[in-house]
Amino acid sequence: MAMALSASDLPVIYQLLTNSLSGDETVRKPAEAALSQSEARPGLCSCLMEVITSKDLVAQVDVRLMATVYLKNSIIRYWRNRNNSMAISHEEKLHLRHKLLSHLREENYKVAVMLAVVISKIARIDYPKEWPDLFTVLAQQLQGADVLSSHRIFMILFRTLKELSSKRLAADQRNFAEISSHFFDYCWHLWQSDLQRILQGFAAIMQNVSSSTMDRYQDELYLVCERWLLCLKMVRQLTISGFPNDAKSMQAVQQVKDVSPALLCAIQSFLPYCENSHILLSCKSLVVISGTVDQFNCTCFLLE
Repeated sequence: MAMALSASDLPVIYQLLTNSLSGDETVRKPAEAALSQSEARPGLCSCLMEVITSKDLVAQVDVRLMATVYLKNSIIRYWRNRNNSMAISHEEKLHLRHKLLSHLREENYKVAVMLAVVISKIARIDYPKEWPDLFTVLAQQLQGADVLSSHRIFMILFRTLKELSSKRLAADQRNFAEISSHFFDYCWHLWQSDLQRILQGFAAIMQNVSSSTMDRYQDELYLVCERWLLCLKMVRQLTISGFPNDAKSMQAVQQVKDVSPALLCAIQSFLPYCENSHILLSCKSLVVISGTVDQFNCTCFLLE
């Protein structure tokens, strides 16, 4: 068995990641080969997580992003135990799950997306037997979270629910139904709350708020718009995969009756802003909204 990597190997791993980004092939190729060989060594994923989460490396976005790529690939290849000596140990899995959930407020969007993918891939294998508190921890972290933190958590929830909803065993579908019963009301109420917040934000922009405060205001509004869209996608997932099919039960699904009219009203509320050239030019948040009107129509159709 290959010798385990430890904290003392972090400088080497960091340098390999840096070299793997080099435009010089004579530097990049050996680094890529060394990282590939390191996949067989226990502790690589932990080292990669340290690079990703290190406060000293926050500005090294390209290196951290490359670390997330190698982390994701290692998780996909070696997380599931297949009587393989290269599989990630139980102890390292515990460490990685804890580390991932303690680093939810990732400021870089691309790194945050990759970490959400990593968590979703692990959850597909480990939830609920090996990771029973996953949703409990995420729900707790949402309490009192700022806009950025809640946005990142909803990125994780969306991708994780998407993974779990695609599982077809009866036990997995029962697990998803239980998740839906706990999360639907929260997602739906937050979606409605964010809708009002977005409409108020667009109204404020139309009143020509001073440019000095506008950029900061729009950055937060953009995150709210993205969170609102993630909530909508989650509501769709939870409704379609988490509740009885009315075609089989021959009974109305209350969640569908609640959601569909509200979606249509939301479309009507956004249309005046989509047609306003001032807002289209000044507010990048509307890009999220205007590009989603067609998705609304599709969603309404699927929920009917």
